[in-house]
Amino acid sequence: MALLRAENVDWKGRLLSYRRKKTGELCQIHVGAAVEKVLRLLPPVGSLFPYLSGVRACDRATEFKQRCQGLSIQGVTLHSYRYSWAERAKTCGFPERYAQQALAKAARPSTGLRRQCRRKNSIAGGL
Repeated sequence: MALLRAENVDWKGRLLSYRRKKTGELCQIHVGAAVEKVLRLLPPVGSLFPYLSGVRACDRATEFKQRCQGLSIQGVTLHSYRYSWAERAKTCGFPERYAQQALAKAARPSTGLRRQCRRKNSIAGGL
């Protein structure tokens, strides 16, 4: 997400499209009016997050942590945030394979993912 560009936004269709860096898989996310409003505040061309796109991938977690601390948010990491999303998706009835795809995980026993999701969601505090 840090590398998203304005060119990845289809304003008419309210669609974010990008290729996952790790797998090359095409991802498309439909956004609602509230997210569109936020996106329109970002640069109209080039990188949507110019500062973050220049931060090394290995330093982005530190940046996230510092932003959370600045906002008095405790106990959330990029890793826990990803897993809490997977747990919420499962709770909403999404098949586990979608959570595995979103987390870029290979197929594995379902109890393993559930156990990880529970642990990460408890860390995230149910955001």
